[in-house]
Amino acid sequence: ILQSKKMQKNFRSNSVKLSKSYRNKGDIALLRNTLKNNGLDAFWRVLSIKEHSSNTTQHISSLKSIPEPVVTTLYHYKKNLKKLTGNCINSIPNEAWKSSIIEVPPSVEILRLFNYIDNLLILCPQRYGPWGVHKIHQLLLGEEFEKEVQNWGQGTPIMAKSNQPEIGLANGDVGIVIGNGEERRFLFNIFSEKQKLITRLINPSRLNKFSAAFAMTIHKSQGSEADQVILLWPNTSKMTKENNLIKFYSVDYEKRMIYTAITRAKKQL
Repeated sequence: ILQSKKMQKNFRSNSVKLSKSYRNKGDIALLRNTLKNNGLDAFWRVLSIKEHSSNTTQHISSLKSIPEPVVTTLYHYKKNLKKLTGNCINSIPNEAWKSSIIEVPPSVEILRLFNYIDNLLILCPQRYGPWGVHKIHQLLLGEEFEKEVQNWGQGTPIMAKSNQPEIGLANGDVGIVIGNGEERRFLFNIFSEKQKLITRLINPSRLNKFSAAFAMTIHKSQGSEADQVILLWPNTSKMTKENNLIKFYSVDYEKRMIYTAITRAKKQL
């Protein structure tokens, strides 16, 4: 919309058109440009030719289950998150666990944990359905995971689902479960009122709404980026089921979703 001739005419000299992207490199940039300039059919043709390249890999799998390479990555990711989170325990002062919300001092362990979280994004076009966010979390947290939030173990990434300026959280902020029992808390890296990055330890009762965040929808990933992005794209992604009715997405919507997803990747797709 902002690139339309009408909008550019209205903004005149107050608009700036960015003609070159520095975010993606190699075949990620090739796929991005192909999709942008030549459309979906050309994008899928190029992807089929470059099934394995320097920084892109494609796996074609059955919709009956989550692709095996993704499952392997997920379990490895979960195991490492649990270990890295456990390493942060000793860097948090004992008195901090008694507070419902408190800023904790930065540490090498906490920095290493959040850098690891930021290194991987697992994206799905939809929350439900084949290869959806819900399926990912059922695999890692159990079939009834939404009813068993209190059982999400240490190292489970979580996402705030509402704006709560009183505790410094915005919709989409990602944190992690740390501690157990009465000392179970959420750890978040957030920006203070002075726009300084700080770490806060927050009692789960202070969050209005949150969800597991091993994976997220493409829509939720807007504004984020990671070294590695895994995109799960089932051939049913052109449609969704709402109120028992099948709704088909337009080709333009599909194009924008894929474009958003692949441009989250800095190094590997």
